[in-house]
Parts: sequence; structure tokens; C-alpha cells
Amino acid sequence: MKARIKINPNTLLAMNTFTTADMTRFALSSVLLEWDVGDRKAPPILRYVGTEGHVIGIYETAARDQDTFEADKGSVLIPVRDVFMPLLNEARRSKHRKKPLYEPDLFLSIGDEDELEMTLDDAISFRHKPETDAFVYPNWRKVTPEGADVPFPYLPVEYVGVSPRLLVKFVDAALTMGDRTPVVQLRFSGETKQMQVLVKGCYSGDLWGYLMPAMIEKRVKT
Repeated sequence: MKARIKINPNTLLAMNTFTTADMTRFALSSVLLEWDVGDRKAPPILRYVGTEGHVIGIYETAARDQDTFEADKGSVLIPVRDVFMPLLNEARRSKHRKKPLYEPDLFLSIGDEDELEMTLDDAISFRHKPETDAFVYPNWRKVTPEGADVPFPYLPVEYVGVSPRLLVKFVDAALTMGDRTPVVQLRFSGETKQMQVLVKGCYSGDLWGYLMPAMIEKRVKT
């Protein structure tokens, strides 16, 4: 087994905000979870990624003490919308009468062949093994300034405009994670094609992302 990780269900629900509702695009309708153990002197890092093509959301947090990792690095696609949410609703309904504020414990187990087992309260479970290229997540780092193949040309701009619909995704994600007063920062220097979005003080981790160039209105200085 590569890893066994306990996850806050609200984290998956929050990152699902950034995915597409088109279920024929399995990768983009799922949340990518990456882990990186590093030098094992500090807690391993868990990184959640969600995108629908126009906006990408990234959330990083430290792994819990009870999480176990046999592989130093790895990733898995989590089908949140069509699998996890129905399982979560079933678990909530079964306990709601006795515990109105009940939230189940969610464990993910990633096998040696990337098979995923999702368990809620050790009772409700789902197993999945990716078998086709449709289950391969795109290289999301290539759309970030740090991972670009070539440097972006400097664009001297007078103003930048963005769709409020895309910014609301970051606010909704932060609220779902439990942050009641999210503050959103926008960064566009003209040295990158994307606009960086940061949510300050987000729960127990860092939430940020990028708006793709096609979704940014720019007026270039002449």
C-alpha cells in the first residue's frame, strides 16, 4: 500500500468547487490529491488540486500524525461529485437522527497499482482502479508561472478585469473549509499570463490558484 490518509470531508467538498460538472471528463471532474513526504523531518505535505480549465484551485496542508506513507511521493484522483458526495450523504442520513451535527471519518487507501479505496466510518466504502488514459490528470504545473516551459513576456497593462464567477469559487471553497471571513488577494504583475489568487487565513492550510489567460481582460499600454 502506498499510503493511507485521513481527510476532512469538507476539504474534498471545497476543492470540488473548482472541478467541471461534465462527468464525461473524468480527470477534470475529480480532485487530484498529491502527497510529498520530503526529507521526513517535517510533516508530509498533502496537496489538493481542482480545475475545470478556466480556473485552478490548489490547497496545501500538513498530513496528520496517523497518516502513513510507504511511497515518498504519489497522487490519486478522487471522484468527488459522482462517488464521494453520494457516499457522504448516505453516511449523514444514517446518523442524522442520533447525531444532527455528525461528520464521518474519511480514510483514503492508495494501493501499489494506484487503486483507491475510500472508507467512511469503516462501514461505507468504495473501490476504484484507474485503467485508461481518461484517468490521467493533466500536468497542472505547466499552467503556473513556476512550471512554464518558456518565460512569459512582460505585458505593461493599464488595468485587468476578471469574472466575479471565478473569484467566487475561491470564496466558496474557503467557506466550505470553515473559514468564515476569507480575504481574497489578486496578483497580476504583467510578467505572467495568469492572475494569481490567494485566500488569506484559510482554515488549516494554504489555498491559492490561478485564472487562465483567456479569462482575464487586459488593456495593454500603447
